[in-house]
Amino acid sequence: MILTSSRLDLVPSRVFRDWLPHAFVADFIHWYDHAANEVVFRPRQSPWITDRDCWRLKHDTRTKDWRLTKGLNVLANSNSTSARVLSKIVRSMEEAQHIHIVFNTTSKTVDVHLPRLQLGFFVDHNADAIYSRQFRGMVIDSQQNIGTLTGLTSKLVLKREQSERTILIPVPRKFGISSIRYAQASSSAHVTVEISKEDVTKVYAYNLDEVLGRITDSGDLEAKLLLSYLHALTSSCLPDPLTKVTGTEAALQILQSAAVRSFDLLTHRNVELLEQIAALSTRRSFYPKHEKVMQQVSWNTSLSPLSQHPQFRTFVYRIFDHASKMHVFYPGHDVFTVIQDARKRLSSGTSIFDGTGKLKL
Repeated sequence: MILTSSRLDLVPSRVFRDWLPHAFVADFIHWYDHAANEVVFRPRQSPWITDRDCWRLKHDTRTKDWRLTKGLNVLANSNSTSARVLSKIVRSMEEAQHIHIVFNTTSKTVDVHLPRLQLGFFVDHNADAIYSRQFRGMVIDSQQNIGTLTGLTSKLVLKREQSERTILIPVPRKFGISSIRYAQASSSAHVTVEISKEDVTKVYAYNLDEVLGRITDSGDLEAKLLLSYLHALTSSCLPDPLTKVTGTEAALQILQSAAVRSFDLLTHRNVELLEQIAALSTRRSFYPKHEKVMQQVSWNTSLSPLSQHPQFRTFVYRIFDHASKMHVFYPGHDVFTVIQDARKRLSSGTSIFDGTGKLKL
């Protein structure tokens, strides 16, 4: 901690709004030190204390520029050519105003931080690759096509020298149409799927098994359900080159797998995601309502017809049935109320389905 008797003036955060990444504007209190001719960035949690290891905006008398420094690190100007190039590479995961590009003047390395996703990358001055800090030995792959999930724009593919490949997919706080958006692409037959960058806090890492033609996950149920949902959304009439099946078939395989059924208790997020998967199935109702002769089918024009397979609803209802059997072991748990509420919403307007998700005959 540094105690100083110099005069400090508060600088409004709005001054830096268009010049610095969002975190440097929102997470700090800015003080102009008249004696040192610099702006000190103090964390909002301790606005009255200046630590030795803090960010400082200093004026370079030689170049007449201002530089934001922290020890040996210098924050790169977001408008510089290098910063724009590096930012563009990871833009599929994060917005530009939340990407921090820092240059170390001693090691000559450039760090690319994505603080909201807890991800970091670096570029060594002797190499031409961008290395991951969380996934050691892996670099950002120049080939982002994985042979499946075609149309998913929110992803980043990493690779190892031995051709091992990993795909990073951001995870939203909530699963819904505002968090995972999709639309029919005008330039191709594929649906474009985007995960809202403003709603993500972490990523799931999936391994690409190109020998067996599959995507493997960490074993987490939510990761499996998210992959199933994305497979369904990006499905087309042709099999994916990696899996050799359509996205719909891959999604249904995951839903009916033993790995998905091997749980003791669903979480609220699991139920929310399962409800989104079940809602992909077309809405059907009898016409006229008092006769069971004809039916009306409501299609989602933003999705491929193959993405609206009726078995999505059937398999989700089976998972809900299995989850309900666990009620005896978890009496009073509120997730069972959440499941019942999801069933009611799914049953609304689908009069030809019975309580199990099967067609009434």
